[in-house]
Amino acid sequence: CSKPQPDRLLQESLGGCPWRVAVASMLLCRTTRRQAEPALLELLRRWPGPEYLCRAEQLEVESVVRPCGLHRNRARQLARFSGLYLGDGWEDLRELPGVGLYVADAVGLVCFGCAELESSDGALHNLARRLRSEDS
Repeated sequence: CSKPQPDRLLQESLGGCPWRVAVASMLLCRTTRRQAEPALLELLRRWPGPEYLCRAEQLEVESVVRPCGLHRNRARQLARFSGLYLGDGWEDLRELPGVGLYVADAVGLVCFGCAELESSDGALHNLARRLRSEDS
């Protein structure tokens, strides 16, 4: 995990780890980077992987993600997502709780270079354009 760069997407600093990119993207839904970034860094400091977050106390997770809003739902969703992520009962990331088009596109783009996006997120589309131009 490198230091987040203000001119890059927060997800780009997470070393291409699909779980971390998904968690960051879930925190970024319906909030700003300014709110999500400190929460993400603290969340990853306390629970660096899905095997830890799925067993975390909900109230502790709620306190960390509170600045992002919807803290009860986010904490519950992150724990459920993390537990199911560890299992092998899924084929498509979108089958997991909290993963919609934006989260799936962020993981696909940042971790696997898949620039064919289904979400309408402008920042992801800008990143896809930038990555395509770097490949040319």
